[in-house]
Amino acid sequence: TQGALFIPKKITPSDVILARSKPDKNTITQLYADFQYYRSSVDPMVIKTFSKTNIDQLTLEPNVTVILGYQKQKERLDRFLKAYSELKKKNRKVKQATFDMRYPKGFALSY
Repeated sequence: TQGALFIPKKITPSDVILARSKPDKNTITQLYADFQYYRSSVDPMVIKTFSKTNIDQLTLEPNVTVILGYQKQKERLDRFLKAYSELKKKNRKVKQATFDMRYPKGFALSY
């Protein structure tokens, strides 16, 4: 509560993503394994942020949020990739949309 503002003299550019998770070792280990899978699956898209708290959530460049939930993430990611591939051809807004993939036979889309 008595902190001092620190401003670095030089800011180094970085391509490191922001990853959030619970602080326990097992969750962090699983976060890394899941990230590797997600990164290879969405290539050539780039993951900007990855959150593994109660649910898995990705933010892809330019600004696409994908909510995968806490189960069946790989299946849901596959559904997202198919849907996104088709939708981006028809609507430019999906490049800044949120895809909630937690529905059993579909998804919610908001922009």
